[in-house]
Amino acid sequence: MIRGDGVYRLERRIPSFTDLKKGSELFHIVTMPCEGSIETFCQAARDRSAAQDCFFDPNAERDHLIYFSCLPWIDLTALTNERDLSAPQAKDDSVPRIVWGRFTPSGDDRSEMGISVEVNHRLIDGVHIGMFAKALSRLIDALA
Repeated sequence: MIRGDGVYRLERRIPSFTDLKKGSELFHIVTMPCEGSIETFCQAARDRSAAQDCFFDPNAERDHLIYFSCLPWIDLTALTNERDLSAPQAKDDSVPRIVWGRFTPSGDDRSEMGISVEVNHRLIDGVHIGMFAKALSRLIDALA
């Protein structure tokens, strides 16, 4: 994380993700720590999303977030998130943004899914994104 003239290591990031309530076309942003098993986290996220009655909780907005979003309706090839690059603090924005699209068949009983990763290049290079992609592939393969 970048703050002022300093770079600080974060031990963990807090997921902040978009969700649609059943029957709605308006998304909202749910922010909560990732704790327990994936099943426990997913159930807690469903419960928090169902109980949330606002677009986002401003008290949950912190430096140690990681933004997630999904576009399951399209085969994602590229995406740029909204942000005001003219703002004085824009160069210090250290919140990673990860978005994925729908799964598309690619033959041989395989599917592909496009992913967009936006990071602050002052902190992360392509080699780090490559390491992330390999680790993510291993996690996805382990789900099968």
